[in-house]
Amino acid sequence: FGTSTPEKMPDEFLTNPAAWDRYIGQVWQGLLSYLNLGEESCVIDIAPGSSIKLGAALAKLSYRGHLYMVDSSAAVLKALEVKYAELLPRAKVHWVCGSLREQLEVLPANPDYLLGNHILDDMILAASGTPQEQADTFLWATAYTSSPSAAFQQSWQRLSQDPALLSASKQMVKDDLVRAVETLKPAYIILSQYPSSTLYDSGMGSLNDHAFSVFEMLKGYFKTSLVDQA
Repeated sequence: FGTSTPEKMPDEFLTNPAAWDRYIGQVWQGLLSYLNLGEESCVIDIAPGSSIKLGAALAKLSYRGHLYMVDSSAAVLKALEVKYAELLPRAKVHWVCGSLREQLEVLPANPDYLLGNHILDDMILAASGTPQEQADTFLWATAYTSSPSAAFQQSWQRLSQDPALLSASKQMVKDDLVRAVETLKPAYIILSQYPSSTLYDSGMGSLNDHAFSVFEMLKGYFKTSLVDQA
């Protein structure tokens, strides 16, 4: 872990969300296996969207513990319920609708793992909008397609043209994640953020850059990262 291994992605990864989910799920499986994730560990998954990357990894590890799925979109969580019922039939899945900062009081303290896969770009957009704007922005994710909707693109265009709001949104995301870690005190926190070809192809490549800057803010605050320790 933490070693750069450049290689060309299969073209299928760019057009087939399910294939990409399977691949990233394998990466997570390797990492969680390395950390000895137990079948009955307590896991919190932040802002999963409609993807099953972490679910696929947990399924490979025969997971049957308590899994808390936290997302601000009720439609997204509903879309995941059927998938997770099939993937993790023995797990105790808790569907927690709302932003991370709103739900800290209902999440368990001292979970074994606090996980987030490619969440920072979505959290930046969510932090900048009203509840209705958030619902419109992320509705496309329930369709499980590789192309973001016009509403998603318009949300980013609006935010990118307002530097003050963009800066405040990024700070809010960083503060919310810091507060989550310091309040819940998980044994491990693992956040993954990688360049999204979907954002680049849709003219939103700069959102990747802003997400990475929040990642750097978090690393600076905690002075370390799990990958660096591994």
